Amino acid sequence: MTHPTRARSFGPAAADYDRYRPRYPQAALRWALDGPARPARVVDLAAGTGILTRGLLALGHEVTTVEPDPGMRAHLVATTPGVRAEAGAAEAMPLPDGYAAPS
Repeated sequence: MTHPTRARSFGPAAADYDRYRPRYPQAALRWALDGPARPARVVDLAAGTGILTRGLLALGHEVTTVEPDPGMRAHLVATTPGVRAEAGAAEAMPLPDGYAAPS
């Protein structure tokens, strides 16, 4: 189990985290999502600042983010127009069962 304070400790450094963390290559994202209907409905759990989310959105997928850290979530929303960002964690997903089930 993750300690709640540690799980929310990145928020103050969200802008730096987003600036310096490498991006995912588009080819890798295409490979990872090979097969589902297009566009796929994806949940980015522990989305952080939205690096993966933005890559998936650029490929035309529908992405809902779930992030426990308020600072990271605020940065995600500020840098990713139109994203649906929910407060939550793997232990308490704020989405209904089957939300992103393959069609």
